Amino acid sequence: MATDLEKAETGRVEEAEAQEAPAPHAAAAAAAAAPKHHHAHPEIIPLDQEAVIDVVHIDLTWRSWLVVFLACFAIMAQVFVVVAAGSVIAFIIRDMGEASIAGWIIQGPLLMQSVLSPIVGRLSDVLDRKYIAAVPPLVAFVGAVISAKASSMTMLIVGGILIGTTLSTIAIVQSIPSEILPLKYRALANGFSFMGGAIGGLIGSLGAGAVTNQSADGWRSIFWIQAAFHAATSLGFLAFYWPPKGETVRMSARDYVWACDPVGSLLFIGSATLMLLALDWAGGAYAWSNPHVVAPLVIGLVLLVCFCAYEWKGRDDGLVAHVFFHKNANFALSVFAFAVEGWIFYSAVNSIVPQIVLHLGFQADAWRISVRQLSYTLVTLATSIPVTWYATRFRDLRTPLVVTFVFFLVAYVSPRSPQRLRSSHPPFLR
Repeated sequence: MATDLEKAETGRVEEAEAQEAPAPHAAAAAAAAAPKHHHAHPEIIPLDQEAVIDVVHIDLTWRSWLVVFLACFAIMAQVFVVVAAGSVIAFIIRDMGEASIAGWIIQGPLLMQSVLSPIVGRLSDVLDRKYIAAVPPLVAFVGAVISAKASSMTMLIVGGILIGTTLSTIAIVQSIPSEILPLKYRALANGFSFMGGAIGGLIGSLGAGAVTNQSADGWRSIFWIQAAFHAATSLGFLAFYWPPKGETVRMSARDYVWACDPVGSLLFIGSATLMLLALDWAGGAYAWSNPHVVAPLVIGLVLLVCFCAYEWKGRDDGLVAHVFFHKNANFALSVFAFAVEGWIFYSAVNSIVPQIVLHLGFQADAWRISVRQLSYTLVTLATSIPVTWYATRFRDLRTPLVVTFVFFLVAYVSPRSPQRLRSSHPPFLR
């Protein structure tokens, strides 16, 4: 199975590069035309030559760019989900009460994303990607309406869990621009996707602050806005996204289930759910030493170890396919970098900082707190443009990553006291 994955990956790379690659080089053509001798050590053609063999030029039409825009719009809507409600959670608690379970307003959607993303990603490889990308936003639309009309914190959390189903499609949606645009524009495709996310973070923070500042229950407008975004995303994909049909292989229902790695999926879902439950309870509803925290945390860690062992020794084409680790450690490093970035954003930037600003008395209304967040969102949006240009122009991804993570490090090893923070703000933010 690992060999099949490698062949499929190579085929996707050749197809993407073929969309706008130049005519084959003489060396590549000669390598392709050379007679094939069957011996123990076949000649290996370099990837940069292999990618331009038998290329076909394909023009990008308005429909291609529209689907790229829809993918970026979907990413914007998903980032809006995780930014908007989390940035005003303190005001939601003031209106709804039940602070002990309010953390699930944020954790509910993220839990669904965590446990469903690998499964949804695998389903998109064996089923029609169009409907895998278009149907979950409809479920999120229903969840957004439930949250907007919630009469209790529990109802609000249930709506958030339904919204989280669309977050699990982020891997599919993120790959659509790269699927459409040629391989040489891969960095540009990712840049477009990031711009969509950055815009979602900007309007999520400012929009949430603006509507929450209107009235005590103004935060409900956040979910009505989400409902509109999710409906537009689903309708757009259903109408305009028609991915190419690959070679269809008839599979039984049992084969489809096995392709989704049921054992690994159950271990991963159980591990993620129990650990998130324990961490949400810890220090809030229960003390760290309470059995309600210790038991799910320990069981979750044990299941995580079992998941890693199964994916390592149990099968090589599961949720963590071995093909990703054959050549180098880039895949593992990128996943770790995503985890670090997510930890920084979801904890400090989007959730903790607005509450610090409110509870330490820097600001008392949601709008001015959201304006303070521009120090992050505007810089993110502006910086993504030169980073995308540099990565595309020089085909260098490592340098921007190293530089930006150094900035992360500098920011987090330079803590400042509340008094210095208050005195360092410009007058219009005080």
